Order: sequence, then structure tokens, then C-alpha cells
Amino acid sequence: MISRRAIIAGIPLALAGCAAPRVWAPEAEVARARLHHDGPPLVTLYTCLNNDTRAGAHSGLLINAGERVLFDPAGSFVAPGMVERNDVLFGLSDTLEAAYTRFQATGGYHLVKLTRVLPAASAEQALAAALLEGPVARTQCTRAAASVLKQVPEFAHLRSSLFPDNLMRQMAAVPGVEAEFVYLDDDPWRAAAQADYESDVLARLQPAPAAPAIAA
Repeated sequence: MISRRAIIAGIPLALAGCAAPRVWAPEAEVARARLHHDGPPLVTLYTCLNNDTRAGAHSGLLINAGERVLFDPAGSFVAPGMVERNDVLFGLSDTLEAAYTRFQATGGYHLVKLTRVLPAASAEQALAAALLEGPVARTQCTRAAASVLKQVPEFAHLRSSLFPDNLMRQMAAVPGVEAEFVYLDDDPWRAAAQADYESDVLARLQPAPAAPAIAA
């Protein structure tokens, strides 16, 4: 995704190139940056959506396993304190996760965060898959995110897609997924975007009405 801002909340951001260059931080830097988070093992799918069209603009993954990382395929978010290896960003503190959320949820966009708590072994599978997936070429963020998710048993049925909103809808239907709607811009699109999400995603998750009984 192309960057929409140069600085968010005082944290400088850098742009990744349009191609897919190999970025491989030295082991010493990765070791210093690694961060263990006390939260449960989980995966969060971030979906950035356009306020006007509600079309998806970017997909990313937070993975909390033995360490917490951000898989930002073909993304443009880089901040101090984070170290990259091929689109996997180490050192994802709560402060930096909040900065990433703000980065994706402003400037004409909003963000849907879909989180699934996982067994520890499944979270480790997601982390291992993300480490092997990159570097990711521009426009391939959703395909890469789906590729990582599909290697986890709980998400193995998901279909590959190039469209962030498509993967979002698939992820929302996974049992146990919890949704958070993040919309930081105070403008006329907010209510409409929330209504669209509820009707287009949440309503699809409601069980179908039971068929009427047929009299003998």
C-alpha cells in the first residue's frame, strides 16, 4: 500500500519501495528488537478500507506467538524500534501497534481488525509462515496474508484473494473471530461505513432461519 502520511502521532514513518526488495536485518538487531507479549496467542487480520467506496486498500497481520510481530506485506509502515526481515517487523510494542492502527485508520481510510485467539502451536505456525513468505511485491499484500493464514489449521479453508475486503469477509466468518472497527476521522463517512460493515459482514454471520415444520 502507498503511504498516506509521513508522520503519525510524532512517530516518523518510512516508505517501502514499490518493488519487493529483500530486507534482512542482522541477527543482533533482531535479537535486540524481539518482544514477548503477555497476551494470548492470536492472529489479527488488519483490513484498511476506503471511506468513499469501502473497497479494501491493504491487508496486514499481527501475530502473537513466542514473540509478537507485524507482517505488513508490501506495506509502508516503518517506525523506530522496529526491525524488518522481509516484511516481518519485530518489536511490536503496544505503542507501535497503536501507531500502526492510527496509520491505517486515517487519511480517508478506516480499519477493521479481526482477531482469533489460537492454540500456541497454531500461532507459532502463523509466525513461521510469515517469516518465510516475504518479501512481497506491491499489490500482493492480501495474497500474502491469505497464504500465511491458510497454513494455520483454523484458517486452512480460506481462499486466496487479491482483494482485502474479500479476505476480511472470509475471516469474519471463522468461528471465534472478534471484530473491532477503527475509524479515527471525524467526517460524514463514519456512520455509513459502520452501517455497511454491519450489513455486509456481520449480517452474513447470522444463522439462517429454521425452515417451517411440515404438517404430517
